[in-house]
Amino acid sequence: MNILLLIGVFVLLFFGVKRQQSKEEFFSLEVAKGLQGVSAIFIILHHGSQLLNRQREFPGAINILENAGVFFVGVFFFCSGYGLLKSLKTKENYLKGFLKKRYLTIFIPYYGINLIYLVYFLSQKTSYTTIEWIQYVTGIRMINTNAWYVISIAFFYLIFYLAFRFFKEKWLSYSFLVIVMVLYIVTGIYRGHGDGSYFLQGEWWYITCPLLVVGMLFVEFEEKILAFVHKLYYPLLILLGASFYYINIESLKIQGKYGYWAEYRGGDGIKERFLTLPIHVLTVFLFVLTVVVFTMKFKVGNRLSIFLGEISIEIYLVHQVFYMMFRSSFLYIKNQTLFLTAVIFAGIITAALLHFLFERIKQLGRKKDGTVSCLQENKKTTF
Repeated sequence: MNILLLIGVFVLLFFGVKRQQSKEEFFSLEVAKGLQGVSAIFIILHHGSQLLNRQREFPGAINILENAGVFFVGVFFFCSGYGLLKSLKTKENYLKGFLKKRYLTIFIPYYGINLIYLVYFLSQKTSYTTIEWIQYVTGIRMINTNAWYVISIAFFYLIFYLAFRFFKEKWLSYSFLVIVMVLYIVTGIYRGHGDGSYFLQGEWWYITCPLLVVGMLFVEFEEKILAFVHKLYYPLLILLGASFYYINIESLKIQGKYGYWAEYRGGDGIKERFLTLPIHVLTVFLFVLTVVVFTMKFKVGNRLSIFLGEISIEIYLVHQVFYMMFRSSFLYIKNQTLFLTAVIFAGIITAALLHFLFERIKQLGRKKDGTVSCLQENKKTTF
């Protein structure tokens, strides 16, 4: 029955895909939000597939998403990089108050939803030491392991700000950004794995972040890229799709041979992570590039997917609590399809309510200092 759920998700999210009317419509805010909305739902299913496999239940059709989470997170990083540089180029004094606006957008949901997880774990009679309480409440340790994305993108917001605020030459800005990103990736490789609650432990922290730079470079060379792609659109799209398919198979072979978790087979696993990462990053790059090229001719985004894109950060952060809640002593949904569907619906409804609440909180903050939110700015222009 999971195949019917997967088909239903595809139909709902991709309904209304239509041919672009002009080059100017390429990667508008609506398209970006649509892609983020689609990605958020597939990330939920990806986590569901992983959970069911851990519970020794074959998840049927959605098993194809077990290793696909990085592709959809890559879409988020690309959209962020594209949006950051597009805004920098088109908005006057964009960097003024940049960090405050961006951090309010991501950290209000981060801390607000952290409280939901704390309440849930307390209801399950989970005990914490005083130190753990302090760590989880302050957010310096993650009670919600999916929150890593917020910490990662917050770090790169800071690096972006420093790169383009204090370096006058563009090549220096990019050099600084890339050097810091390489150091970030290497640090993650050396830190290996933990219990998921500590920063920069786990390959998911660093596989997709290069797509931030890819999104920025896309803006730098956008006119040339668009001209080239429109000349060879269908052959290029087929080539990219086929390349992604082939390279992904090879990447899975490399992951099986070396992998990110080799330390559990003995040794520190560092060499294996270095050997596994390059082709994996290439796979994510090809997937995102295929999606982006597709949007150059076809407009992705209906009312549902755009709405989901607006609340994607809340969806991303809150859905895991329902995976735990709906298979707990409180409530246990055995049927896989009902379980997954319940998580999706509960995640979306809760995310929408939280988004409304968080927006009101941000508005209160803006009234005090007269600033305009990043979200409001985005609604006024393309990015």
